[in-house]
Amino acid sequence: MKKFISTLLILTFTTSSLFAGYASQMKSAKKDYFSHKLESSLKKYKQISKDYLDKDAFLNATFIAWELANPNYAVDIITVALKNHPEDNDVLEFAAETYLLTGNYFLAEKTFSTLVSMHPSTEIYLINLARAQIGLGMKDMAEKNLKKATKGKEHLSLSNYLLGKLYFQQKNYKKAVKYLSKVNKYDNQFLESKKLYADALLKAKKHKEAWDNYQTVASSEHSLKDVKKAITQAGGKIEKKEKVIRYVNIKSHTNITRPISFTGSLPTVKIGIGAKINGAPIVRKSIEFIPSHKFRIFEARTKKLLYTGSGKEKIKLKVYNQQANILNGAGKVLASFRGSIIVEQSSDIKNSHTTIVKRVTIGHGTTWKHYKDMEYRGNMEFAYNAPLNGIITINHVNIEEYVFGVLHAEMPPQFSQEALKAQAVLARTYGYKHLHKHSRWGYDLCDTQNCQVYGGVKQETEEGIAAVESTIGEILTYKGKAIEAVFSSNCGGFTQSSKDAGWFDHDYLSPKSDYKDLDVKKIQPYHFKNLLLFSHESYSKDTGIINPASYRWVRVISEKDLRQIVARKKNIGKIKSIIILERSESGYVKKVKIVGERGSLTLNKEHKIKRYLAMGMLRSTYFFIQPNYSRNKVESFTFFGGGWGHGVGFCQTGANGRAVEGQTYDEILKHYFQKVKFKDVRKK
Repeated sequence: MKKFISTLLILTFTTSSLFAGYASQMKSAKKDYFSHKLESSLKKYKQISKDYLDKDAFLNATFIAWELANPNYAVDIITVALKNHPEDNDVLEFAAETYLLTGNYFLAEKTFSTLVSMHPSTEIYLINLARAQIGLGMKDMAEKNLKKATKGKEHLSLSNYLLGKLYFQQKNYKKAVKYLSKVNKYDNQFLESKKLYADALLKAKKHKEAWDNYQTVASSEHSLKDVKKAITQAGGKIEKKEKVIRYVNIKSHTNITRPISFTGSLPTVKIGIGAKINGAPIVRKSIEFIPSHKFRIFEARTKKLLYTGSGKEKIKLKVYNQQANILNGAGKVLASFRGSIIVEQSSDIKNSHTTIVKRVTIGHGTTWKHYKDMEYRGNMEFAYNAPLNGIITINHVNIEEYVFGVLHAEMPPQFSQEALKAQAVLARTYGYKHLHKHSRWGYDLCDTQNCQVYGGVKQETEEGIAAVESTIGEILTYKGKAIEAVFSSNCGGFTQSSKDAGWFDHDYLSPKSDYKDLDVKKIQPYHFKNLLLFSHESYSKDTGIINPASYRWVRVISEKDLRQIVARKKNIGKIKSIIILERSESGYVKKVKIVGERGSLTLNKEHKIKRYLAMGMLRSTYFFIQPNYSRNKVESFTFFGGGWGHGVGFCQTGANGRAVEGQTYDEILKHYFQKVKFKDVRKK
């Protein structure tokens, strides 16, 4: 009996020691991965898989081999994993994907067929099975499986894109147009699909539609020679070749714009209206505006009165003879000025005065650029800029009225009240933090994404006004100062630190999880693939309000197109691989190396990674990559990604998800911003 107990104690001690050794080695391998020592991490995970036959170690080693663009090494690892875990779903999945990565379509087709038989409704299995079947020339079977995938709920962009591409290759342009048009509906940022859609439209002799789509692609990506050629070809088939930039006309003022209710004093903010994408002003030779109430125009510097008018009177400013002139609706010159003029109105008790400014530029430097009549609270300033010989439009409003015009320009009005309150606090915080940002141009902030998008009165709703008024004067501070109130549309389940994004390093901008069913402390490198491919409960998941592609997206770019885009930065010849060199603990890619036949290009800035890996821009840097081969050469790269934006700080969709489940605006803000405090900045 004593001998049995002794043996049992030895076995228990040995098992405990083995587990402790395993845990320590796994921790070390994981630390190396997130410290960007990928080769060392790979070596450790492979050794652990050899010593313990551990599934997680096998999968981590396989995933890292993918990221290092060494799929053949990944085959060696996953082959051993299959022998030891032949029925494990994760291992089968990684094996099938590895075969696909190496162009071994026979084994990929066989393994994905097994997975589909086990999970017939999993769209990504159907899609990848079809990809393998296309590689084997089994196009009828591929078509059948892609059609099944298009009827699902996930990866609709990819399934419709691949089906449209298949029909295009078969010269069935009518069906190609049908399925590629659906991709535009699901994700209008998928410019690579839009290009193929335009190609199909051109082949289907729908020249005007083809021309429009080519123009959209070209406006975001100027380097593609075949697109320029196609624009000329399509343009030759239609009568009107010049793109007409859309103009939205406003015929009358908002019926009721009630004054804001507050105590204390609020600072006035000057907003540059119709600014460029970098926040600089767009000067205009002529401007027409319409005040809602009785008004007077005076010189800003001397206070000299130039004109007094009645409500809803049209006034036009026009530049000639190196000065700006004030004209009435009949074209009569009322006065002239060289500096700035202020248009000041008198409000009645019920309604705040507003001003309609005609043909303001919206979305400068973007694919959605257009002109729109805009309506603003407060007073208007029109500044003649002599060096540029034009007029700059500036709106004077108090900080709360500014937030009125920002809130729904940055967050959907359908979002819950607590989410709107949180966004209102952030918008106000940003205003205080960055006051005088564009003072060189005579205004504090611009109306574009360079600051915050400011849409004036037409962006206001009762819900939005209530959110602003219920948080009036509140900002977030850290160590007594207003914080950098950064936010993104959707974090994809994880936010990243400002440091990982390559920005300033702040304690309050640390990674946060929006996943509901995930212990982030236990996350392994290979989990990022699963998180991006399959649905997981998350506050930032689609709520029925946002486009699902904001949460999970896909892009497929051909090697040829990527080569031309990369050549704008550096000509490295045909692209051979893309290597992930650094990934943050929240999954965002920090550093990539694009390897070509003539050299390589390394990208280590968030905006450059998004810019040089796709047409236009990737939605985020939270992604993983799968190369696609044809005759042993890379034909294209598929990006499976999550989120929209930089992912730092506040997640707008996540905030709404939290609000829906009962969290208050202060709880939401304290989740995304650590160690911050609320402060009322009103002067009593």
